[in-house]
Amino acid sequence: MSTNAFWDDLATDLGDPEFRRAYVSEAARIAAVDAAINAEAASGPTGDRTQS
Repeated sequence: MSTNAFWDDLATDLGDPEFRRAYVSEAARIAAVDAAINAEAASGPTGDRTQS
């Protein structure tokens, strides 16, 4: 099996306009969620977690 099989298959699938729209839409949604999670993680822990 070629190491490029996934990318070759994806390139073929992206030739279908309906698939391409869904793929781009989901990729944008995933990127937005990823950015939100990374921003939250970068801001540090939330709440008062000091020991008494």
